[in-house]
Amino acid sequence: MFCSLYCVNTYTWPISKYHEPFNVYAILRYHDNLCKVNMPHWETIRRMMIRIRDIFHISIIGNLTVLNNRCSHLSLKHLLKRELSNPLIHKHLHFHPEDPQVFNVFASYQSAKWLEIPPHNLWVQMVSFCWKHFYIFEPVVLLRPNMPIMIPVFF
Repeated sequence: MFCSLYCVNTYTWPISKYHEPFNVYAILRYHDNLCKVNMPHWETIRRMMIRIRDIFHISIIGNLTVLNNRCSHLSLKHLLKRELSNPLIHKHLHFHPEDPQVFNVFASYQSAKWLEIPPHNLWVQMVSFCWKHFYIFEPVVLLRPNMPIMIPVFF
């Protein structure tokens, strides 16, 4: 009687041999179903992840390593663009214009770089500083006590 009620399974699942996340998830879901834990199906999670990536315009870049392993990463350019456009972060940024410290500015050695080369949708904004308007030349400096971080941007 005791053996029929108390049965120990000595077989362990070789999870390490599975490389696909679906297979590992299916095994974990099977074990959780035995313990009466409700987990969503893999397709539900996959569709939700795709929907979240579409809402936030996140693209995942996939690569193969030298040992033929799949790895994925996000674009650093898109992550920085998203963080710099965040209004919660934007108030901590300080834009430094280049001021020649003269009254009449006659040298426009960078006007072609900012006005003629890029298309209209990539034109750089201007910053007002001490009643003067400047192109943003060294765009970003994060103002924190004892730790300024500058991120130069080149086109």
